[in-house]
Formats: sequence, C-alpha cells, structure tokens
Amino acid sequence: VLRKRLEMAAEQRRHFDSLTATGMVNNLAGIYVDTAGQLRFRIQIRGDQKQLQTAGMAEQIRAVLLAGIRASWLWHRLGGRRWHLMFTRGQILAEIRKIIAEGH
Repeated sequence: VLRKRLEMAAEQRRHFDSLTATGMVNNLAGIYVDTAGQLRFRIQIRGDQKQLQTAGMAEQIRAVLLAGIRASWLWHRLGGRRWHLMFTRGQILAEIRKIIAEGH
C-alpha cells in the first residue's frame, strides 16, 4: 500500500510547484495516516498548542514523519546500521549543512 501510494504521489508531484505545496503535503499526510498511522503505537507531538492547532500543521507534521520513516527504510536498505550513525555522525551533519546552504 505504501509503495503504491508513494508512486501515485510521485505522479501527482508533476502537478505541483513543489513538495511543500499544500496539496502535496496533504497527500503525503494522508499516506502517513493510512499506513504508519494505523500502527498500534502512537507518536505524540509536544509543543505550543496554539501552533500545533494552526491550520495545516498536523498535515505538515505527518508528512515529515512519513519522510523520516521513508528515509530510515532507505538508509537500512542501502546498508546503513545504527552503529554507522555513531561513527559517521560528523560527516552526515556536514553533508546536511551543505544541503541546507545550497537551498538558500
């Protein structure tokens, strides 16, 4: 189900300006709700209730959670393991900073 929904989202992506477009965020949030959101455990988000209740915030959080799940799956599939994070943390952080700098 997850793979099919992600493939559909990739097709729909062509109709939006960016991944952060409201329609794409809502779509990705829906994928999270329909897949990982059905699991027995629940992730609880803490923070300023005013901000958490802002229109669209729940969808943004769910989309980011889906991205995190997907990233961890891909990491593991490509051979990444927990201990790799311990030994390559600095290298990963440097790469993230580089990506952020290029994005601005």
